[in-house]
Amino acid sequence: MINTNWIVITGPPSSGKTSLINRLEQKGHLVCPEVAREIILYSMHSGDLKHRFARDSLALQREILAITLKREHMLSAGQLIFFDRGTPDSIAYFQFHGFDVEPALKASHFRRYFKVFYCEGLPVVDDGLRQEDDIIAKEIGQKIIDAYTLMQYPLIFLPPVSIDKRLEIILDELNLS
Repeated sequence: MINTNWIVITGPPSSGKTSLINRLEQKGHLVCPEVAREIILYSMHSGDLKHRFARDSLALQREILAITLKREHMLSAGQLIFFDRGTPDSIAYFQFHGFDVEPALKASHFRRYFKVFYCEGLPVVDDGLRQEDDIIAKEIGQKIIDAYTLMQYPLIFLPPVSIDKRLEIILDELNLS
């Protein structure tokens, strides 16, 4: 296993992860956006979403995992990089959709993140991409907690407060403030 200097920001859908990642990028930090969001946006803009895969398909989950691993392989383990979701999120999504989690478990053993921040849930906001409601988001959130716990990550919980307050908590924890 390769130890990294990478920071993961995770949580249920619509919990403010992407807003935090965007704010970190604005402040000059290196970030990696969420792979699933990029795939779905690309597919929607190309008109290919219905033909490529259903959102709950094994093909989509496998593609997300493969791109995540490829991306991580290309990055320097020593750089401080903030990720919108980490590989163990795939464990949660494979499990949520009833798929065999073994490929995601195996993939989650390649690299070790330095810190993992978990954004506690907020009410789900329809952004044109999400299909989850508050109940499903909560269920996915618990599966994410379980996945990172299984991988023995101590989660740092970010309460449902403003982006600026969450950012302050993150930067304080990393001694970057």
